[in-house]
Parts: sequence; C-alpha cells; structure tokens
Amino acid sequence: EAVAQEFGTTVEALKANGHSAGAGVAKAVALELSCRLTGLTQRDIGLRHGGISSQAVSLARKRTKLPQLADRVIRLAGMLQAKTATA
Repeated sequence: EAVAQEFGTTVEALKANGHSAGAGVAKAVALELSCRLTGLTQRDIGLRHGGISSQAVSLARKRTKLPQLADRVIRLAGMLQAKTATA
C-alpha cells in the first residue's frame, strides 16, 4: 500500500502479471522492499506479485539501485520498518 501511494498506482497493479501502465518502477520498488523486509525468497515474492520468476524479481531489484530510485527505496524501507515496530 505504501508503494502504491508513493507512486500513484494501485496495489492490484503491483500484484498483476506483466507491465501495468505506469506501475513498472513502482513494482520494482515493491519487489525490492518485499525482499528486504520479509523472510520470503525471491521465488515466493514473485509468486505473490503476478507469478513472475525469481530471475524477474532479481532483474527488477537491480533497477532500484539507480540513484533516482535508491533514495526513495531507503526512505520507504525506513518508514515501513518504523510502522512495523510500532504495530
């Protein structure tokens, strides 16, 4: 939900198979945060995000290392970790 709100898309678009209109970058960020913040494997995360392969998850995660996305990923990760800690 946090990624969908940050990028102006829907949770459904982030979980859909394929490239939803405008959700590609947001989906990459959602995949990266899922890997960072859960104990799930890339395979399990891919299955929850449209049935994509672990290799597709890996490739999407590489996109989040770009400077223009890295700061947003770090900020969102911190926000989600703080939210989890207070829950």
